[in-house]
Amino acid sequence: MADQGVVKLGPKDQSLLYLQKDGKHVSISSWNEQNRILKVRKYRDFRHFIPEEIVGHLRQAGFYEAALAGSLKLDKVLISTMVERWRPETHTFHMPFGECTITLQDVALHLGLPLMGMLSPELLGVIGGVGPIEIMYVARANMLRLIDTFLLCDHTGSHVPLRYLILLRDFEETAKYSWGSAVLTLLYHELCYATGVERTEIDGCAYLIQLWTWLRIPGTDMIPLQLDPGLPLAARWRNPEEPIKWEKKQIEWWHTKLDDLRSNDFVWMSYSDDVLNALPERCRENMHLWRIVVPMPVPNASSQQNEMHDISLKEKEKQNWVHNMRGFIRLWSERHQRLANKPEVNGHVGPNEEYIIWYDEHSILG
Repeated sequence: MADQGVVKLGPKDQSLLYLQKDGKHVSISSWNEQNRILKVRKYRDFRHFIPEEIVGHLRQAGFYEAALAGSLKLDKVLISTMVERWRPETHTFHMPFGECTITLQDVALHLGLPLMGMLSPELLGVIGGVGPIEIMYVARANMLRLIDTFLLCDHTGSHVPLRYLILLRDFEETAKYSWGSAVLTLLYHELCYATGVERTEIDGCAYLIQLWTWLRIPGTDMIPLQLDPGLPLAARWRNPEEPIKWEKKQIEWWHTKLDDLRSNDFVWMSYSDDVLNALPERCRENMHLWRIVVPMPVPNASSQQNEMHDISLKEKEKQNWVHNMRGFIRLWSERHQRLANKPEVNGHVGPNEEYIIWYDEHSILG
């Protein structure tokens, strides 16, 4: 117990979670029962507002499946609780049993966005009586709305960044950009940003946090999937005719739920072959990109640089980002040489005993 009733909990070895020392991580407040509920950008359900005339353009650009994804109200309490478990130093959720995180696979299967190609620097109603040019304009406007209010959203509310327009000039070229990587990158950035104790909101596709939690942690009111062929996973959480309602839990309930989790309570492999085979082809493209170096074995020192969290495009339009990020680009191009294959234990991939001992010394279990 520290001065003024403030509890200072932390790992025995602080070399991993070094940002905890300054007391700015939101977990400090939650330990002292100062619960914070983040503001989350509201979005529209696009499925019932897609004119038939622009469907072809959406498919060509790789946005059709993503336009079908938004269907549920956001659970701000759930999302806020998961943010408390996020660690900017590792880009993972720290649970009592180990680390876990949202990956490119989750983005691909839930949203069906293109994954191939380079990540561009700009990414770090009814139609009647109009011609093909006007229809293309409407399609482009719908893509902009989808990007700004769902996939790469912020809290400005009434403004759409025009920098995305240059990426929507040629729809065939649009589909070659790694939009899925952009969504995941912004979500990681926002998760790190939202861990600040003074922060009041989270941007990006926070919807993914909610769906990921429902799939991975049974007993959190996960709604059974409706595996109708042709729809991405994010579109299968309600009956199209009758919205499904669920009881939103209080933040204290979530704290207890996450604190009590053990390895066997977590679904390590939630996407069965039956699920994968029922998804649209777009969701299953480039499956080789889903592989990742996982931290289940005792990891080497993290290569994450803290100053990276402060980088933005603001007033840096003329910088050469390919040159500035060349080290990370090299790591990405060498990803196939850095795979860590962990064998299955009792039917799932989970942490081993050596890792658990290391994790207990270096992490905070809440």
